[in-house]
Amino acid sequence: MARGLLLRLINQIEWKLLFKGAAASILLFWVWVSGFSFFSFVVFFAGSAFLHFSESEDSALVRNSLLILSVSALIILRIVSGLVANALPELLIIISYGSLILLFLLLKRSYFRDQVFVYGIFNALTIFFFLLAVLSLRSAPAFIEQSAFWKIMSSVSAMVVLFLGVSVLVRDTFQFFGVSVGGKRIFLISGSLAFICAELVWITGFLPLGAINSAALIAVFLVLARDALFANFEGKLNTRFALREGTVFIAAVVLLFAASPWSI
Repeated sequence: MARGLLLRLINQIEWKLLFKGAAASILLFWVWVSGFSFFSFVVFFAGSAFLHFSESEDSALVRNSLLILSVSALIILRIVSGLVANALPELLIIISYGSLILLFLLLKRSYFRDQVFVYGIFNALTIFFFLLAVLSLRSAPAFIEQSAFWKIMSSVSAMVVLFLGVSVLVRDTFQFFGVSVGGKRIFLISGSLAFICAELVWITGFLPLGAINSAALIAVFLVLARDALFANFEGKLNTRFALREGTVFIAAVVLLFAASPWSI
């Protein structure tokens, strides 16, 4: 039965898109095995741009998320490859990136019945990848030898990148969901959420969560805040919704803190 369901699923998904998702993983894999050379970067971004523009354009699906996802995957892969001798984490990153590209292309084809729900998943995973890239840089101080001045400057630059990246991802989500609240209001909302995320990144630096758990915690907060905003604009924000969102956040906090190494 499971085999029949798998074959049915594979037959429903166009082989062309499966090939493009695999091609995205191959491009990232080549960057890794080539030692992160400049030429491999050029080929990677050129190939990613081709995968995007080769599909029919959906005006509601902006390309900023794809750029942020690709850059984040490169940063995470580069840091992990310099810190971990085992190749399994790198392969998981490469496969995850290809899977997200496949999901992105399927969204562009309007493949899913509930495009909004699937895009919400894609956006949440992209946010997680982006936050993990920023937090990985913070968690790997020995990756690049720096003076005290350049460490401060790199921290400030990371916060600026974090602010801009989260702002763009939140704004893109508003655009895809078709929420019309005015350009200035979207800028204010996305900027406020980005500022809160930057503060959470600073706070998690004092907690023994690690890069992955910190990124997951902040991503959960951002996704729940995003859903609460959409519910508010649609007139669906009520006590029941707030309690459900709060329960999910508390459960996520408990699980992530329980999974983190604590020591006295």
